[in-house]
Amino acid sequence: MKKHLSKRNILIICAVLLIVVIFGYRHAANNIITHTAKSIAYSQEKGGDNSLKAKLKILIKETVFVFRNQELLKQEILNNPVFSESLALHNLKDKTNLGQQWAAGYLKRSTENISFDKVKTAQKTVNDTDYQLTYFSASTFTDALDEYGTVMYLHYHDNQLFFITGEGILGSINLTEQTINDDQLNAYTIASNLSEFTYPNFDEYDNNIRDLFIKNDKIYISANIGFNKQCYGTILLVGTLNTQKIEFKQILAPDGCDQTYFKNQETQNISIDYSISGGRIVDYKNGKILFTTGDPKRQAQSDNTHGKIFAIDETTYSRTLISTGHRNAQGLYYNKQENLILSTEHGVKGGDELNLNKTPEGDIENFGWPIASYSVEYTYDPETDENIFKTSHQEHGFVEPLDYYTPALGISQVIQVTEIFNKIKQKQILIASLTGSNPDPASGTRGIKHLILDNNYTIMQSDAFELDGRIRDLIYVETLNVVIAYHEEAKSIIIIKP
Repeated sequence: MKKHLSKRNILIICAVLLIVVIFGYRHAANNIITHTAKSIAYSQEKGGDNSLKAKLKILIKETVFVFRNQELLKQEILNNPVFSESLALHNLKDKTNLGQQWAAGYLKRSTENISFDKVKTAQKTVNDTDYQLTYFSASTFTDALDEYGTVMYLHYHDNQLFFITGEGILGSINLTEQTINDDQLNAYTIASNLSEFTYPNFDEYDNNIRDLFIKNDKIYISANIGFNKQCYGTILLVGTLNTQKIEFKQILAPDGCDQTYFKNQETQNISIDYSISGGRIVDYKNGKILFTTGDPKRQAQSDNTHGKIFAIDETTYSRTLISTGHRNAQGLYYNKQENLILSTEHGVKGGDELNLNKTPEGDIENFGWPIASYSVEYTYDPETDENIFKTSHQEHGFVEPLDYYTPALGISQVIQVTEIFNKIKQKQILIASLTGSNPDPASGTRGIKHLILDNNYTIMQSDAFELDGRIRDLIYVETLNVVIAYHEEAKSIIIIKP
């Protein structure tokens, strides 16, 4: 008579086999890492390709899928002594984040040429208007480690499209009526001292840098910081625009931070949600710019720093409060002709808001966070929990959003375009969405939401540029009559024109 294995014996055999496979896999992966790292170091010593990032591409391609846990893989690489040797050849300091190491050379070096190549064209029809979308990518960023290099902010100034990555790599693309239709856009990087401001408690997901703005040959950068329980939030930096190296200085910091000597801050391990940071910068009136701050600890109603929109004087750098009660205003636009401010902000789960301030020079508007919100906590169960947020803003003395979105859009930058852009005579708003390629179908967009409004800013129609990915930033360049967006998943700058 045949003997059958007991369930216990079967489980023991399966567990043993699983352990053997895991150890074998790890051993093979370690050998690949060591071998590849040695190749990198040897190539650098013998005068081969001097781009550490290009060589690291090989390392990542050969090893990134060995473990499903990529954090474990990063530690394997960082702990490998041969990898450290190859970093030393580029005089890069041994830090705890691969993205920093990759970016460090670009932050320190002088001008380096980069080519953004046309990789794709597409046609989209939105609201019965046809558009051409042209995608430009640079291998410097498409080959970047893991998710690094995917965050990018844009600003157009003096025939140049300036960009900055989340790690602080700053550059400029020559973009004119002559070059915009070329198959290749020429760019160069600009060295800076941004590493002095972006390394403390570096955030791997969204990185430190939050926006880029240029006016009167001054370049403004916002960045996340988090030193200790008293000093955290978003800082504002300024430098003089040039093509060699920009020396930034801090001009605004959250209350509780040393604003005169940033590097004096004592860094501690603290729990801060860096994604709730705001940081948008746009032009305003009367020699001022607008600047948003996030509210990572739900203090918007009780302190003078977080969850705000400020007007910053361009000469004295003094701040004036414009509005409060914002959770995470990652979109900001000022309409000079009508003297109104549009802003967007993330809810918790759902409840992303599009807000309108029609009287920015009047009383300080309060948009309700963290008391009023159309979002809910991620742990909220409607059958057992009471929603801690008030849904109606107006009933509790706050400003109602112009629109809100549940499920969330992953809302980001907001801009207005004119009839010149696409012959649509009504008011138009474009909103960037970070839902990515797999959003909740009910959110209604995977790219750029397009709203048509009447003269009172009542929404008449809503449609979208479906781009199957995360759109971080948007700008409208009226002289070229194009909208320019950054697509994180495609790691591409997209030029949109009718």
